[in-house]
Amino acid sequence: MAAKLSVSSVRVDALLLAWRDGASPGPDEAALAWLRGSGDVQALETEAALAAIEVATRLALGERVAQASEARDKAVRKAARAAAHRLRSQGHSLPEVQLSTSFTLGAEVRVLPSAQALIGLPEEDGYVPYLISTHGPEESCVSGGAAGPIQGFRDEDHGHASRSQVRRIMQDAKIPHRMHELDLPLALAVVEGAFRASGRGQPPGWSHMLSHVEPAVLKRVRELDPFEGLPTRLELDLLHDLEPLRGEAWAMGMDLGQEAMIEAAQQAVSVIGESAGRSDDERRAEIARLVDAVANAQFDEVRRSTWTWSMNVAALLAARQGQVAVANLCRANALAMAEGMAGADIPWVREQANVIISSLADLLIQQTRVQFPTD
Repeated sequence: MAAKLSVSSVRVDALLLAWRDGASPGPDEAALAWLRGSGDVQALETEAALAAIEVATRLALGERVAQASEARDKAVRKAARAAAHRLRSQGHSLPEVQLSTSFTLGAEVRVLPSAQALIGLPEEDGYVPYLISTHGPEESCVSGGAAGPIQGFRDEDHGHASRSQVRRIMQDAKIPHRMHELDLPLALAVVEGAFRASGRGQPPGWSHMLSHVEPAVLKRVRELDPFEGLPTRLELDLLHDLEPLRGEAWAMGMDLGQEAMIEAAQQAVSVIGESAGRSDDERRAEIARLVDAVANAQFDEVRRSTWTWSMNVAALLAARQGQVAVANLCRANALAMAEGMAGADIPWVREQANVIISSLADLLIQQTRVQFPTD
């Protein structure tokens, strides 16, 4: 009998994985539901209840352990009371449980902190950083990473922390990473839009983070178009005033490929170094043609798809901050990209190529002067 009632490490590991990463717990869906605060411990078969109690102990879910300590099943009750002793010896407090026709928690009313969502400006590959926190009765979750419509997500991370730690994490991310707070449904619609576009699915732990969000909120997320309120017609004049994106708060840089940029810079240095045969105007025109060619070639379909989406995100963030000029310029760029305009015809894209080539060319010239000093 003792062997039959022992805790199965396989079931415990499966439940832990399901709790933390949203994986399937196999046959123990009811046990997972009970761990998350729904369901009845009385309805669990003994081995499932024992595995759930072990998981509750490892996660310090005091309310679940306290509830199980009043179970009708003697083996479950004994395991729960041993678990309660372990938790108390580790410094955890357990609530009192009142027993009636069903097992319920005491009448304590707790107000959970509000979920919080931060979305940042696009990084050089066009992927947009995100950081989202939600709170359940037993734990707080933080999910973060970078989202984009090609790969879906990268650098994803999901973890649990105390509420004070979560508040500190969210606050510390805002200024240095230029992240802006959005309403949770809007932020989820933005990020999940990238996940869907990639066809890759959701990152590990995402569904667990969402388990603390009200179903009505999630339903609204699925119906929401986050870019619906942005302008729908391309104003070509807006593309040519790049000043709103040159300030530190809203500046963005596009990675156009290191090898291609170095090769273009070397060609530019060769043009600059020609001592005869061309005037200065002709050389400038040749370098301009070089920049145009690189902007067109390097602004490929992957970058176009990524930056169309991320410029829309930047426009949304700017609009929510009341930065009308920034929002209009970003949206105009997104519309121009979506309509298939060549990279050299989109001033912001061309400027990216020009700045990178010019900087690299200057660096190459400086290196040449150091290696071959002139009198």
